[in-house]
Amino acid sequence: MKLKPYIFITLLSIYNISISAIFVDIGWKKQIEESDYIVKGKIIDIEVRNHEYTLNAFTILNGEKIPFAVNKNSPHTFYTVEIEEVLKGVVKENHLTIIKFGGCINGVCERVSTTYDFDLNDDCLMLLKKGSDGYFHARNGSYDMFTVTANNQIKRKAGNKMPGQFEYANEPNSIQHKVIENMGDLRDFIKQLNSEKK
Repeated sequence: MKLKPYIFITLLSIYNISISAIFVDIGWKKQIEESDYIVKGKIIDIEVRNHEYTLNAFTILNGEKIPFAVNKNSPHTFYTVEIEEVLKGVVKENHLTIIKFGGCINGVCERVSTTYDFDLNDDCLMLLKKGSDGYFHARNGSYDMFTVTANNQIKRKAGNKMPGQFEYANEPNSIQHKVIENMGDLRDFIKQLNSEKK
């Protein structure tokens, strides 16, 4: 009978670990530097379909890291974005296709904790990487996806999973943790970063 409290505490600990995953705020400077493209646009089409991809992973055997690849076929959401403004990178097309893992097909849904969801006609800001598959991907899930309001305010898609801007900042006024609240602030900050590189 003495094991019951320990079992309960162990189960509670496992539960807390599984739900406590959040993003660590790396700050706008690093987000911008690590992105290949930063675009503002409008979601004009959303399609969910099965997509084949290769999952690169590894296992550890006798202390040795052994990489392996698994071919998968699972639901992915494809967002077509009409580009209104390119803040970083060179984008020649008027439209981009952004792919994210997860979605619902015939009532069966697959999701990951770092996902984001856009609705048709959402105005958005996206920090992107171009994958080897030719599609554009969020640099780091919902951490780098935003909606843009009618008055140009930027709202992170991660919602309440995201800590406050200053939670991890030692110096709230540092450039690393600058608060960016609207498109004008972001444009000015990118110009500042570009001038510092020269």
